[in-house]
Amino acid sequence: MRRVLALSNSLPALPPSPSESPKPPIPCNFAPIHNNSSNFAKKTLIAALSGALSIGFVLSSPSSIALESPTIQSPSESCREDERALKVETAPEVMTNVGIVEEAWEIVNDSFLDTGRHRWSPQTWLRKKDDILNTTIPTRSKAHDIIRRMLASLGDPYTRFLSPEEFSKMARYDMSGIGLNLREILEDDGGVKLKVLGLLLDGPAHSAGVRQGDEVLAVNGVDVRGKSAFEVSSLLQGPNETFVTVKVKHGDCGPIQSIEVQRQLVARTPVFYRLEQIDDGTTSVGYVRLKEFNALAKKDLGDEVLAVNGVDVRGKSAFEVSSLLQGPNETFVTVKVKHGDCGPIQSIEVQRQLVARTPVFYRLEQIDDGTTSVGYVRLKEFNALAKKDLVTAMKRLQDMGASYFILDLRDNLGGLVQDTAGIEIAKLFLNEGDRVIYTVGRDLQYQNTIVADTAPLIRAPVIVLVNNKTASASEIVASSLHDNCRAVLVGEKTFGKGLIQSVFELHDGSGVVVTVGKYVTPNHKDINGNGIEPDYRNFPGWSDVRQRLSQCSKLHQG
Repeated sequence: MRRVLALSNSLPALPPSPSESPKPPIPCNFAPIHNNSSNFAKKTLIAALSGALSIGFVLSSPSSIALESPTIQSPSESCREDERALKVETAPEVMTNVGIVEEAWEIVNDSFLDTGRHRWSPQTWLRKKDDILNTTIPTRSKAHDIIRRMLASLGDPYTRFLSPEEFSKMARYDMSGIGLNLREILEDDGGVKLKVLGLLLDGPAHSAGVRQGDEVLAVNGVDVRGKSAFEVSSLLQGPNETFVTVKVKHGDCGPIQSIEVQRQLVARTPVFYRLEQIDDGTTSVGYVRLKEFNALAKKDLGDEVLAVNGVDVRGKSAFEVSSLLQGPNETFVTVKVKHGDCGPIQSIEVQRQLVARTPVFYRLEQIDDGTTSVGYVRLKEFNALAKKDLVTAMKRLQDMGASYFILDLRDNLGGLVQDTAGIEIAKLFLNEGDRVIYTVGRDLQYQNTIVADTAPLIRAPVIVLVNNKTASASEIVASSLHDNCRAVLVGEKTFGKGLIQSVFELHDGSGVVVTVGKYVTPNHKDINGNGIEPDYRNFPGWSDVRQRLSQCSKLHQG
């Protein structure tokens, strides 16, 4: 079974320094990947993403095997065949150390795009395979070291190896808000299904009856077939304790059911504390900061923490105990506490959960002695809430009378998302039919023209603020709005990160991040390594902005 993580415009996509361990990087159907031990094609699905991290994994579609049968089967027979195919495909495989290295070699051979260093060619890469086959690889650690050196020889800072631990962390991220991960699964007829490929145990969706492998058909009565995982995740999110109705099909042949799920947010502690020493260390002062009054405020101020996972923490600093409490998303930690000064002692098992925070900050500003209103919106990163919260902000600012908009993308390196959030957000500003971005790759599947498919959310003039840390998804938004005459760019030249990466899982649970394509702006400029030049270094007058956009539109129309 092959799992693929789709890298989307995401977490800071700057190359890791040599002293740092590689960090998991922020959608697309892969060419068959062959394994030296079984030599079979494995279909995979990713979403095109521009440099950065990824967010979930995709399983090969078991239905493809049944559909290749030359005989005509009834639906029930096809389902039984699918089940048998799934059992065969998910059977554990024994992979040699040489096989793991060769598997990584073949992924690069099939998918890697050299983005300008000219170090890669099929001939030199084939020689490297011959060297591998002539090498003794006694341990798995040695195999991983060889893969690291092999990928480093490509000269691409974004193509790299992931240890099993690093790959596992990337497959656990829940961005839906109700405890499930959605992935787009490509069908043989070219259609796409949205399936649940990860569930938070005892989370809201799991408790309500959603199961792994379910196909999502509708959310609150809205048909989601044809929508991206990013769009559907946004539909699933909402205020804490409200309900969302999810229509699912259980398995490939199971019943269709509408399930009501209550959204649940995890309250974060508002209490921060530390012990300080004064009078040359002879006196201790306890510092406590209470940020807000939420459900945990009283408990956190009253309970005494005695142990974490069986480790006695009395005498340890708050920093040390906080470190013990932290861990991967969805794992459990046992905290032994004493309730109040005289209360009972209790061991409590707590599941760690990551909660997406809004990346959108906005305000209405007045200019021209208060006669003109400008809506200022800052987008800090591209996470699962980015599009939904940006739409809310823009609509509210419009209702408040904004006649101009500023979109601040400075220091926005991307973010951790399921899909190409940059593309989705760019579409909010474009006319139907406008080109959002081009994707380029060795395989035809990466040679795409992405266009806006709806009317714009706003039509007012826009200024996009950029700097040298505007990267990845932010550059897609900035270039798309600029080249379609919807905005002028103000500030500094952008970073220049316009690559598309995918993460492939190897058979031993490790993975490789591979550059498979790149983004080209609507005006056919290569973002990667070049960045985008601003129209203005300093803030222009709005009359100048209107004039420049008008001239751009006239040239654009021919």
